[in-house]
Amino acid sequence: MTTTSAPFAQRWAIIVGASSPVGMAIAVHLAQQYGMHVVLHYFRNRSAVVTTRRQIRQIAPTTRTLLMRADLTRVSGIERLGGRVLEHPDVTDIGCVAYLASWFSAIPWDRVQYADFQRAVHIHGWAPLRLIQYLEPLLRAPGRLMFFSDAGTRFGYPRYAAYTATKAILDHWTRLLARALSPRGVTVHAIAPYWIAHPRSTGPAETDQLRYGEPATLSTILQAVDLIMRSGGALTGQTIALESGRGLG
Repeated sequence: MTTTSAPFAQRWAIIVGASSPVGMAIAVHLAQQYGMHVVLHYFRNRSAVVTTRRQIRQIAPTTRTLLMRADLTRVSGIERLGGRVLEHPDVTDIGCVAYLASWFSAIPWDRVQYADFQRAVHIHGWAPLRLIQYLEPLLRAPGRLMFFSDAGTRFGYPRYAAYTATKAILDHWTRLLARALSPRGVTVHAIAPYWIAHPRSTGPAETDQLRYGEPATLSTILQAVDLIMRSGGALTGQTIALESGRGLG
């Protein structure tokens, strides 16, 4: 554990969507490098968060981990998760919230139905805001709030209309909440990969991967997390785009 961990050691990190490869990596990283206790949220993939808990116990035996299941596509699921964290007797000081929950919908713009858009806007727009409303009383300085957006929101892909349109809400919440939470010493950020290379990923065709640069890796994302954790004040309100130069045109 480095000296940079001191402001976060023994505090809680809430990982929303911890069963994804990125969520698993961030949970282990925050426990190992910053000495944080971790809440691992999941919906269907319990085995992934059980594996993550096992990894954390191996590298940081004194770290506490809590597993919490909730369906964030339902209002009741959001309320359940927020209430369980807020009321848990062990969770009294939150130092970091990472929101990775997502609904990826490869639906072209001319086939998007109301139900598709409603589902996407619910999990990318309403759920993160409502959870922060719940958790804000326990978020204390220095605090870090990280959303996971998508660099595709900058370009507007017709094949992923509902997904990219609603992911852009997270960029807006980043700016809005950075202003709202600044007086409390809580900084707010977004990390926006275009495509993430990891062993289980199935990304664009090889020619697209290499067209501008290289895809983001889990290591790249953890470097962005470290940048946020260690110098959050100067970066608050910013979206860090990991898009291999696609924005250059």
